[in-house]
Amino acid sequence: MIALRRQFLVDELSRQAADKFESADQGSRDIHAFQAYLLKLADQMAEYPSPVALNRRFLKGMKSSISSAIVATRGIDAELSSWEDIVQAAMDQERSLRYASSFTKTTIPRQDDRKDQRREAPRMAPRPPITSSMTNRPRSVMPQAQVNITTTPAPFARVAPPTYGRTNNTQSTRPSGAKPTDQCRACGGYGHWASECPKRLRTHAIE
Repeated sequence: MIALRRQFLVDELSRQAADKFESADQGSRDIHAFQAYLLKLADQMAEYPSPVALNRRFLKGMKSSISSAIVATRGIDAELSSWEDIVQAAMDQERSLRYASSFTKTTIPRQDDRKDQRREAPRMAPRPPITSSMTNRPRSVMPQAQVNITTTPAPFARVAPPTYGRTNNTQSTRPSGAKPTDQCRACGGYGHWASECPKRLRTHAIE
């Protein structure tokens, strides 16, 4: 009886392990923990799965971002690649994705943060419309700095008296004709000069 009961428990555990193996999924586990979980289920099964079945279950159960990447870039094949090669390629790809996600988290803000920034952005006051009266207004001119310029008056230039040719002083100052009040020195008469005295001219003519 006891032996039959033990056999029944073993068979039941093996069947449960086989069911879990067929539906095994990586979920929140990393690659190292997932491959250890599959190997544990395989050991509990009544019949150990073949290497190809183990590889297929591992590729189908891991995250699609990892499995599709190692198949496309590393040439992983469930029927040709070994278990160790598949596990190592999956761990490398997982490490690369984790490293790349650290950059995207620091450089790309979340969508919620962008919405908050748009909400908190201050609204600019609307500018008044530009009318023709505003455009015709004269523009203000900034006052220029006053420059103190001291002007020195030009020295007074003396005007030189006009110079004339050398002439007789008596001729330059004597008027052109005798006045009625001019007295002759020769005869004592008026209205002529001594040089034009008729008496004197007459005397010279007689002589």
